[in-house]
Amino acid sequence: MPIFRLSSNAITRLERGTFASFGIQERNDLQRLLRDNVDVIAPDTLVISEEFSHWDRSDRRIDLLAVDKQARLVVVELKRTADDSFADLQALRYAAMVSQMTFDEAVDAYSRYLAFRKSDKNPRDSLLEFLGWSDPVEGRFNDDVRIVLAAADFSPEVTSTVLFLNDRDLDVTCVRLHPYRLGEEILLDVQQIIPLPEAADYQIQIRQKQRENRLVVEQGSDWTRYDVRAGNDVYQSLSKRDVIYTTVRFLVAKGVQPSDLESVAGRRLFETVDGEVSGEEFRSELSRRRGNDSNVLKRYYCRDEQLIVADGRTAAVHNQWSKATMEAAMNAFVGRYGGLGLSYSISQPSLGS
Repeated sequence: MPIFRLSSNAITRLERGTFASFGIQERNDLQRLLRDNVDVIAPDTLVISEEFSHWDRSDRRIDLLAVDKQARLVVVELKRTADDSFADLQALRYAAMVSQMTFDEAVDAYSRYLAFRKSDKNPRDSLLEFLGWSDPVEGRFNDDVRIVLAAADFSPEVTSTVLFLNDRDLDVTCVRLHPYRLGEEILLDVQQIIPLPEAADYQIQIRQKQRENRLVVEQGSDWTRYDVRAGNDVYQSLSKRDVIYTTVRFLVAKGVQPSDLESVAGRRLFETVDGEVSGEEFRSELSRRRGNDSNVLKRYYCRDEQLIVADGRTAAVHNQWSKATMEAAMNAFVGRYGGLGLSYSISQPSLGS
């Protein structure tokens, strides 16, 4: 859409140009300006690196690497032209490369960035302050990666790819940048085109519903029940989620730390909160962390009697499991902790059933 200047006598269409025609370079101008004003294209984010390239066996560089208020990394890719045919795939590669970055590694990257900018900020303290944390929260940093593509325009191939990826639970934002001339000044029209801001909440709800429907299809078609032996106790005909929950409670009671269980399982098992809190307090904090998404509460055992207190933290067990992920975790647990009397098997139907 064009931009017009409104005066008392006329409505005048402004001259729209290209960044190149206005003498604006991609890295020296556009990237330099956006790194200090990143909220223009990615609100509530903190840039922790520019031209980030600390990979193994790769010379690829992320234009801007940022962190948002939910402690997710944000990969920002900039294009001053509409020649962005591979921007989506490039950004996906970058997102995959930083998906395992830890808090300490982020602090290290931020430290190098602040030194390059000749800033005397303490990188660790500055990052903690931005996140609103007193100390790093275990398991909460970088549990997801967002992508922001900012360009003069987007090809149909890119927009269709982004819509496809967002429908499958990725978080990719497309921001269009159009420069205009007003006398001696250059104006910048910034428009988020995917997802449309006015429809973003609705689209998030739709994606969540689609995710839940896929989970029902994945899990609901398999009604296999399991028996778990935990020491002297035998629990019969348990669902997949209850197999994990029962096993985790048993092992924590035997002195195994939740962090060790996650290491053995090779995946996230818990959401945790500092100190010993009630179910109501836990649910309130969990909802706040996830942007007041009430649906997140359905994914954890977080009633008072279900919470686990260990090592100065309160933990809730994740309850979303497929047959494959549950059996993989249980096989790992039995392999490590079978000596504590842990085993499991598929329930046998009773006679006459």
